[in-house]
Amino acid sequence: NVFKNLRLLSKKLRPGRQEDAQEFLRFLMEALQNAWLAQERKKIKDTRIQETTFIHKLWGGYLRSQIKCCKCGYETNTYDSIL
Repeated sequence: NVFKNLRLLSKKLRPGRQEDAQEFLRFLMEALQNAWLAQERKKIKDTRIQETTFIHKLWGGYLRSQIKCCKCGYETNTYDSIL
């Protein structure tokens, strides 16, 4: 039963507290990613390597942040890994 085992996904999830689906899904994806890495018996700190797991390839992606100068048109982009 998922409801009884919420604390296994995250210590922040508790029965009786209001949480939304996005928070639940985020904790679920993090737990799946951590379980996958633990199964491989690797403590990978490099986030670029963590992005190569099955979980990240299936549900992960990148968030692009862009700043554009209105005067000269120069653009700068940063990409942050999301899961």
